[in-house]
Amino acid sequence: MQTHFFKEILREEIISKVNAIINGKLNIERIEGTIITSLDLYNTSIVNNKDTLFFAEKIELNYNPFSLLLKIISIDEILISDAQINLLQDKNGNWNYEKIFGKPTEEVSVKKEADSLFGFDIKLNKFKIQNTSFLRQTNENLFSEKRYDYFNFDDLRIRNFNFQSMVFAD
Repeated sequence: MQTHFFKEILREEIISKVNAIINGKLNIERIEGTIITSLDLYNTSIVNNKDTLFFAEKIELNYNPFSLLLKIISIDEILISDAQINLLQDKNGNWNYEKIFGKPTEEVSVKKEADSLFGFDIKLNKFKIQNTSFLRQTNENLFSEKRYDYFNFDDLRIRNFNFQSMVFAD
């Protein structure tokens, strides 16, 4: 399971499954790691036509497979580094993420969804974002580089964003 051949099959399977359910294209350049306890995804992107919603040079997943015996999905760390997230609105008022994933139809509580799908507790010890840029622009502000003295959520640009969190859901 740690061979290049197996990792390539896994990469192709992930891409195929995700692309079958989104209106866009997931790409993962390569997968590294032990597979049993860690996965590193390199140059991962989600694109619709020429519009890149998400790009990350590296996504690291470190997990404990033995916790599954205790009905716990235990993720030691998720690290997203050197990423770009672009939320862009077109002239019709539609956001790029809605085109890719669809508009939400109804709200479902995380607890209810997790219980019905898994029956497992989910433990995330560390969620980290490093050196990430975030862009949210309405159609009127597309490609704007204007500077503001206030927060403008219609033209929001954040660069070199770093964040760390810990999560436990049961």
